Amino acid sequence: MRLNEEDIEHVLTQKGVEQPKVKDIMSEIKRLEDEEAERAKLQSASRKKKKMAVSYTHLRAHETDSY
Repeated sequence: MRLNEEDIEHVLTQKGVEQPKVKDIMSEIKRLEDEEAERAKLQSASRKKKKMAVSYTHLRAHETDSY
């Protein structure tokens, strides 16, 4: 289960964390989420680049263990 921003802010406030610190924590969470999304995007792009065409002869060599 993932908490939304309002839930996180509510918990921090209930625990006595002062508002400026809550804002700092929320900013850091947002930065980390953005960083994670960018990393996932780059990994996805990287996987797409790894696909490459190979010849029929190359595929047959793998099928027959004659490479």
